[in-house]
Amino acid sequence: SSGLCSQHSGSSSSRASGHKVVLAGKAPAGPAANLAALVPFLMAGDTLEGAGDFVALAQSLAQQGAAKEACEVLDAMAARRVQHNVQTCASAVSAFDKAQQWQRAVEVLAEAENSGLEPDMVLFSAVISACERGAQWRMAVELLARMRVRSFEPNVISYSAA
Repeated sequence: SSGLCSQHSGSSSSRASGHKVVLAGKAPAGPAANLAALVPFLMAGDTLEGAGDFVALAQSLAQQGAAKEACEVLDAMAARRVQHNVQTCASAVSAFDKAQQWQRAVEVLAEAENSGLEPDMVLFSAVISACERGAQWRMAVELLARMRVRSFEPNVISYSAA
């Protein structure tokens, strides 16, 4: 089974041995670098057990701008056959939003729908936000229409992003 971020590409790289993480050409300082450097060690054993552990780590990385590492965590989750859910999809979307990769955010939504998950308002709004960051207003408007087809009433956040 493919991971939510398995097609992730970009200029990001990480090296646990050097404890330096390079994201989009610049090295983050502070917590992002520290947490990102720990990812290989956290995933090496049985430290991460359930979906909640993977999601919490991926969300922390995404919030600190370590999108590549967040995707690695989500891919490891898939490789270990830990079930994806709407929350893990939202984590992946958050990572792509931070990395300004709106296309991948849209792909995560499509993969979620194709796998039988029911996207919720939070997931749709996150994808719309990623599209807004990428100046993709037409896609954002299309997503608003899809929300309505699913009987979701877009909220202030959804409309603001679109």
